[in-house]
Amino acid sequence: MSMSVAEIHEQIRNLSVDERAELAQKILTDLDDLSPEENERIWLDESERRLEAMKSGELPLVDAQTVFAKADALLNER
Repeated sequence: MSMSVAEIHEQIRNLSVDERAELAQKILTDLDDLSPEENERIWLDESERRLEAMKSGELPLVDAQTVFAKADALLNER
């Protein structure tokens, strides 16, 4: 019987910071091994999810000028 993402997340929260970091690295490494077709499908699914979130108002839109000004401010803080 497979666990849901929520159940897995709950289990992960019980791990130490080092264990969670190790797990995250392993998951990211696994994603690097995706075929081009799998990678394209994942990005298409994500882009569709973001488009729907944008259309529904769940995802706020920020104009480029604001984004660049914020990035510039963050870079100048260093």
